[in-house]
This record gives sequence, C-alpha cells and structure tokens, in this order.
Amino acid sequence: MKASLAVSTASFAISLLLLIAPVTSRADNLFVANGGNNTIDEINSSGTVTVFTSSGLAVPYGLAFDSAGNLYAAGDYPPSIDEMDSSGTVTVFATSGLAYVSFLAFDSAGNLYAANSNNTIEKFNSSGVGTVFANSGLFFPRGLAFDSAGNLYAVNYDMNSIEKFGSSGGVLNSNGTTFASSVLDGPQGLAIDSAGNLYTASLVYGAIEEVSTSGVGRVFASRLYGGPSALAFDSAGNLYVSMLGSNSTSGYIEEFNFSGGVLSSNGTVFATGLDGPQGLAFQPVPEPSAWALVALGIGAVFGGWHLRHRSS
Repeated sequence: MKASLAVSTASFAISLLLLIAPVTSRADNLFVANGGNNTIDEINSSGTVTVFTSSGLAVPYGLAFDSAGNLYAAGDYPPSIDEMDSSGTVTVFATSGLAYVSFLAFDSAGNLYAANSNNTIEKFNSSGVGTVFANSGLFFPRGLAFDSAGNLYAVNYDMNSIEKFGSSGGVLNSNGTTFASSVLDGPQGLAIDSAGNLYTASLVYGAIEEVSTSGVGRVFASRLYGGPSALAFDSAGNLYVSMLGSNSTSGYIEEFNFSGGVLSSNGTVFATGLDGPQGLAFQPVPEPSAWALVALGIGAVFGGWHLRHRSS
C-alpha cells in the first residue's frame, strides 16, 4: 500500500508540474523591435533587456509570433519580412508585395497579414507567397489585430479611423468598413484585450485610445510624452506600450497593470535603455491540452511500473 501511495503521489506531482510549467515558463517574455540599432530584444518579467537577434535585420518594425513560436519581423529598408526561430536565427520569409511595411498580424489559420504604406494589406501563406488582401478604404494603414471571432482590424493613420474586415463562415471579407473614427490624431499600433476592446496609440497626442466593441472611443491614457507607438497585451491582461523616447530620454516600455478586473490608466516604466522601440509581441503560451497529454503519458508510465512492481 505504501509503495502504491508513493508512486501515485509521484505521478500526480509530475503531472501537476507539467500542467503548471507553461504558465511559469518564458512564454510571457516580451519581444521588441529596436529600430534604432537593428535588433530584436527580449525582455523578461523583471524588465531586463537582452538582445535576441541582430543578424540580417534592417530597421525592424512590426513583430508577430506564429502558433509554433517562430517570430516574424517587418523590415523597412529594404521592405521585407524576416522569420526567426527560437534560437534567433534569421531567414527571409517574404520580400514581394511589400512597400515600407509596418505592423504584422497572424490569423488563426496561420496566414500572415502586413500593413503597407502604399494603402494595401498583403496576405502571406505559410510558404511566404503573398497576395493583396485589401486595397480600398485604406490610408496609410498601421496597426493590425484579430479579435477572437476572426475579424481583422486595421488602423488608418491618415484618416484617424479603424477599419474592420468581417469574418463569416470561415472567410475573411477583404472589403473593410469603418468601425470607429479615432478621437486621436495619427493612430499607430493596435491591440485587443480579452473582452474585445481595442486600444490604439497616438504619437501626435501622446495618448492611448480605448474603443469599445460597439466602436465608441475614449481617451484611456494621456500625457505620454515619450511617443507611444506599438501595443501588446500579456496573458494576464496587462498592457505594454513601446515609447520611442525624445531628445532627453531613450526609448522605453510603459506598462498598464490589470488588477481586480480593471486595467489601470496610470502607467509605470517597465523597461528602459531602448533605441527607437517599435513593434511588440509576446511569445504564445503553450496549449494546456498538449501538456496535459504529456502529463497523462508520464502518469501512465508510472502506473504501469507500479502494476509490474506489485505483480513481481
């Protein structure tokens, strides 16, 4: 009985450890495109900045992770999209169909969308083959973001608006409609919280706007004199904003804490010492179901060992 209890306890402990591991792993490390020195930097939960990769990058801008954990970066000069594996090795993913590309976003099927300064959005399949997804109603599109229903939102920098490309029957409509007229001037990045609210930043006003699911906007945070640009949410609902810096300050990351079901509009400095930070992206959290299968497998091995031990 003691041997049985010991093995069962060990099996449970290992299974529990495996289930917890994804939450406490490096999945919530933040990656930032450091355009001033042509690097992609990684920032841990304490705000410590390290260079993730620099090889082959030229003025990196937008960032996006695919479901496998590979990181993609939009490069300005020359226009390109680079792919980086977990070790930081850089390969060119796509070059055609790009015109000073800024921000990136993946849909649930693994297609990558890129906002072009020539008033288009380009769509790339997993092989890097691109086609024009949208070319009407866009005026210098910037931030891109998908909601949980598969709808794509794009910031119109020159029109101070947000366009919505609706998804129906598994098909994303390439004819956008104006979802919201921004109260800010020159919206940049775009991010969506777990409730479906949109957040966009304005370099001109030094502010962040929140847009509800019905398209109603309000100023969420203001007096951000460091030049807010890109935005990203972590798995806990905290909002991070890249700040380009000014003549007197270097670039930095501002954090808006989510606690008690409320996102605070009073930001705090999360990381400093950056040079022209732009795109932000969090590494995707591993699927719990996959880890659960591993845990069950380990449990089965221990269980089998226990049965053989008892029968001997």
